[in-house]
Amino acid sequence: MKPHLRSRVAALTIACLIASMVAACSKPIDPQSSVPAVYQPLVFVAAAVGIGIFLTSKNHKSSNSSGGSPQPVPTAPAFVGSFSGLIRPYDISLDLSTAGAGGVGAVGTSPAGYGYSEFGSAGVDNGSYTLPGSYKPVAVAIDGNGDDWFVNASGLVDKCPPATSTPTTCTPSVTFSDGLGSSGVRTIAADSGRVFIAQDNLAGMVAWVAYALDGTGKVTGSYTYSGLPMYNQDAAAATIGAIGIYTIFHKDGTSWKVSIPSSAENAYIFSPVPLAGENMASDGLGDNYGSLGSPSSGSYLLGHYVSPGNSAAAPGTLVSNVTIAYNGQTSVSATAFRTPVSSLHTDGTYVFMLDANGNLVLFSVF
Repeated sequence: MKPHLRSRVAALTIACLIASMVAACSKPIDPQSSVPAVYQPLVFVAAAVGIGIFLTSKNHKSSNSSGGSPQPVPTAPAFVGSFSGLIRPYDISLDLSTAGAGGVGAVGTSPAGYGYSEFGSAGVDNGSYTLPGSYKPVAVAIDGNGDDWFVNASGLVDKCPPATSTPTTCTPSVTFSDGLGSSGVRTIAADSGRVFIAQDNLAGMVAWVAYALDGTGKVTGSYTYSGLPMYNQDAAAATIGAIGIYTIFHKDGTSWKVSIPSSAENAYIFSPVPLAGENMASDGLGDNYGSLGSPSSGSYLLGHYVSPGNSAAAPGTLVSNVTIAYNGQTSVSATAFRTPVSSLHTDGTYVFMLDANGNLVLFSVF
């Protein structure tokens, strides 16, 4: 992404995320201010975000020039926030049509069921809804039109229209069985022309299926592997700006690129291998992000790896990293979040993830 476009997208995303969190707040911060009361929280938080981004830059430089300091300074996230109405969301997806993020999780403490919530987006996308009956998705994806796709453990796929500002129950506009069976683990991804579901049987084979966004045009395929299986969650990523090109990531650092209607293994391995308990974020264009470190100690690095499309180094190489937590301590200059993290995604401007409490955390790409 070109620098001037990246800066514009960054500003839009942060502004949308902050607006969605505080738009309902109208209590004046400064009664003497010339800024109308309803806008003062937005101005205040926007200033805080600016300071946070400055501190992020300073912390990044500090961690890279510490000269072997035994205690790295964690980089500050660009944003930390929560999804309205959901109890500890367990999966997220990016809405590239409006620069937002959507999460799926339990609704209520019982729970009464499962639901979806999105924020940071524009218009009707920025809302929430519950899912039908006892339907419990294992993953969510958002297509290029802003529609939401879900798949459950047995392969039932539901497509829901964008969330509204008033909570309601989704009536699926498309629903079908993916036909991949009920064993192993599943992942789902979508772009502006297709939805893609892959299933790993955990015995050396991944089968996949792709559909047009109206549920027609079924295409299937599979591949066998000799190493470790794909990530348990968010194993597949669509390619930004393309249709029908997906990458499936495995726990041993290997990946397979599927170009509908055929597939081929990528001839590289990410090294050092990212943590197997999480997943990798990828834009499909050569930039990938994975976690490194020790989950037991709470010390985490966020690593930037290159793949074909990025000529900065050999494919699979770790080209840079930042410390995001050290001994369980995140940056003191920003809102705290709790490790471990999961459900990594990237839009080319930020790396999105869930923390252990189900909060959405964003780090600027590097």
